[in-house]
Amino acid sequence: MKAFCKTFVLLLATIGLASCGGGGGQGSNSATNVVSQVVTVIPQATSISTNSFTSILVTVKQQDGSPAPDGQGVTLSLSPQNMGTVSGAAGTPSGQTAVNSIAGGQATFLFNSSNAAGTAHFVASVTVISQGDIKGTFTFSGSNNITVNPAVNTQDPRLTLTATTRVLPVNPFIGLAQSCPSPPQRLCLRFSSRARSLSSLSPTS
Repeated sequence: MKAFCKTFVLLLATIGLASCGGGGGQGSNSATNVVSQVVTVIPQATSISTNSFTSILVTVKQQDGSPAPDGQGVTLSLSPQNMGTVSGAAGTPSGQTAVNSIAGGQATFLFNSSNAAGTAHFVASVTVISQGDIKGTFTFSGSNNITVNPAVNTQDPRLTLTATTRVLPVNPFIGLAQSCPSPPQRLCLRFSSRARSLSSLSPTS
């Protein structure tokens, strides 16, 4: 009888431990599969002039440090609105927000500054739908600034003019070209002895 009672008590204890999730088991609230991402905004230049431009790199990494999946969308927003525009993927419009897709854990954007000086603030964000134990939609973001300074001149920095030489010789042929009496179908040009190698040009009909 005593042996039976001991067995019954052990059985009840085992049932109670299992119902409480003890014994090393995991509860149904486990969040080990919830997606987490880190978004970083990296401007090519932290300071530019008005009416100028620079590229902005956005990197997205998983919680374990690996790159985010290719094709995942990234949105970049600019404020204040008067600071300029941002653009992303080719063929998409530019404006206060732009979109692009991740490739190799990163996406590239272009910032075109306006004629307003100040601080341009950028926020990049990604949206992830978690399929883990805790399901839901999560948004992760990162930000950075670019200082826009008044331009010293108004020339577009994308336009560069370079002279092949700064010294030009005097043209020895100025005023020396003459038309010669000839039929309408012929043209004769004669030069003085300074022309040396060019004495006449007479195209035939």
